[in-house]
Amino acid sequence: MIMVLSKVELKELSVKAEAEGLMLSDLVPICERFGVAPHDVLNELSVSCC
Repeated sequence: MIMVLSKVELKELSVKAEAEGLMLSDLVPICERFGVAPHDVLNELSVSCC
């Protein structure tokens, strides 16, 4: 699995997801910055929260 986000970025994304939910448009900047697919970001987020 690709790990691209820092712990701070993961925490921020987790807080946003819990409070507001996530839309694909929320992931686009991250995906573009790191050159990864949205499912990679979501996988990383899901693993970090366990």
